[in-house]
Amino acid sequence: ANVLDFGAAGDGVTDDTAAFDAAIATQKAVFVPRGTYKVSRFAAIDFDGFCIFGEGPDSSVIVTNDATNDLFTFGDGVTLIYSPEIRDLSFETSVTKTAGYLVAVDKVFGTLIQRVRVDGYFGVCDLYAAQFTTLRDIHAVFMTPNTGKMISARSDGTSSNLIIDNFQGDGGPGTQPYAGLYVEEWDGVFIYSSQFNRAGNALVFAPPAGTNFDHMFCVNSSFDTCTGIGIVTGK
Repeated sequence: ANVLDFGAAGDGVTDDTAAFDAAIATQKAVFVPRGTYKVSRFAAIDFDGFCIFGEGPDSSVIVTNDATNDLFTFGDGVTLIYSPEIRDLSFETSVTKTAGYLVAVDKVFGTLIQRVRVDGYFGVCDLYAAQFTTLRDIHAVFMTPNTGKMISARSDGTSSNLIIDNFQGDGGPGTQPYAGLYVEEWDGVFIYSSQFNRAGNALVFAPPAGTNFDHMFCVNSSFDTCTGIGIVTGK
C-alpha cells in the first residue's frame, strides 16, 4: 500500500495523516517513498503483521507536529498481536515534545524496529507486556530533556527477551533525557554493540516493589552520562 496512492503529498507541508491511516487500514505492508511527510499521530494498530517501510533513513522522513502523543501504538493490551515491523525510515518532530514515544507497545509478540533514525521524541519505544522485541541499527538523538527515556521497558510481569543490537543513542548537548535505557521487571535483556551517550542516567534498573529484574547480557556497549549516574539500580 503506497501512501502516495492514498493521497499523501510527501512535500513536508501537506498534512498526510489521513493518507497514512488509510494505507494502514488495508492491513497490507505500507510503503513510504522518498519524501518528507507531515503527520500528527496514527490510528492504533491491533492486527497481526503490520509493516511500514521506506527507502532508507536518509530518504523517507516522517515529521510529527504532535507534542504529546505516541506516533505508533501496537496492541490494545487485551488481545496478543504478532510481528509489527518498522524499517528504513527517519522520524523527526516539528514541535518540542513533552511526552510521546515513536512506538508504544502493549501485549505484542515479535516487534521489530530496524534501520531507523529518531530525532526529538520523548523516546524511541515504550514497551509494556512485550515479548521478543528487537531494536536493530537505530540512531536516536535529542530525546526530551529531564524526563525522556531513549528506551523504556516496563512490564506487567509477562515481558521477556528484549534484543538491542547497534542502538546509537545520544542525548545531545545541554539538558539530558532522564534515562538511556530504563528497565523495570523483565525476563532477559540482550544488548550488543550499542551506546547510550549523554543521558541523565544511562542505564536505570527500576523494578517495582516485590519484583525482580531477571537477567541482562551485554557486550561491546557503553553507558555514558553527562549529569547523573552511568548505571542506577533499585529506583
